[in-house]
Amino acid sequence: MKAITGFLKLSHPQRLVALRLLWYIIRAEFILRFIPYATVQKIVFTKKPLRRPSSPEPLHTLNCHLRLLDMVCRNLPWIPTCLRKAIALHDSLAAHGIDSTIRIGVCRIQGNLSAHAWLECCNLEVLKNGTYSSLY
Repeated sequence: MKAITGFLKLSHPQRLVALRLLWYIIRAEFILRFIPYATVQKIVFTKKPLRRPSSPEPLHTLNCHLRLLDMVCRNLPWIPTCLRKAIALHDSLAAHGIDSTIRIGVCRIQGNLSAHAWLECCNLEVLKNGTYSSLY
C-alpha cells in the first residue's frame, strides 16, 4: 500500500518515467535470465540510438531517473542486481536523449570472482552503491 501512495504522490511525468523504469527492470531481468549471452550482448551492449533530442538538463534528468529507479527497485518482490539496474537506467536515459555507457568490472578477491556493473553518463560514474561520482 505504501508503494501505491508513494506512486500517486508523483507528478504525471514522473509516474510515466517510473512505469518505464519498471518495464526496463523487468525486461533486463528477463533478458539476463532467459536469453543466450551472444544475444544479450547484442541487445544490451550495442550503442542505443537516442530516441529524442538530448535533454536540456541531463544531470537533472539523471538525478530524477536515479531517484525513481531506487523507488521502483525498493518495491519489487526481488532485489535487482547492479547490472539489471544499469541496463534499466541506460535504456531509460536513451529514451530521453541522454547518452550513457554500461561498464562491468571484475576482480578476484581471496580466490573468488567479484563483479560490479555501473553506468558512465555526463562524465560521472553512476550506480556505484546507488549514487554517482565524478570520473575525473
